[in-house]
Amino acid sequence: MPRGGKRPGAGRPKGRENKRTTAAKKIATRARTANITPLDVMLDDMLWHLAEAKKEKKKGARGSRAKVSECYASARAAARDAAPYIHPKLTSIAHTGPEGGPIQIDKIEHIIVYPKD
Repeated sequence: MPRGGKRPGAGRPKGRENKRTTAAKKIATRARTANITPLDVMLDDMLWHLAEAKKEKKKGARGSRAKVSECYASARAAARDAAPYIHPKLTSIAHTGPEGGPIQIDKIEHIIVYPKD
């Protein structure tokens, strides 16, 4: 009998998931049943770090400025990670006039001035 090559019945059956996919699906299922999303974790982390910074600031002179700075840095990092899921990025749009030329303004009819608070 020759050695090597393709053997009938060898390997993973078609349609069967590999170990990595199976593990990823288990994690997703656990998160879904716990009703937790990655965004929830990021926001919770951000709020916890903010609360820790505020606690440390309330201590006044006894508080550690280094810990406050560290907590705010961690909160900013969590906010930076969560921001794309909450605030959409605005796209830039090139405004042009007729036939791709510059925009011309003939007159301004109303100017609204809002009082300063």
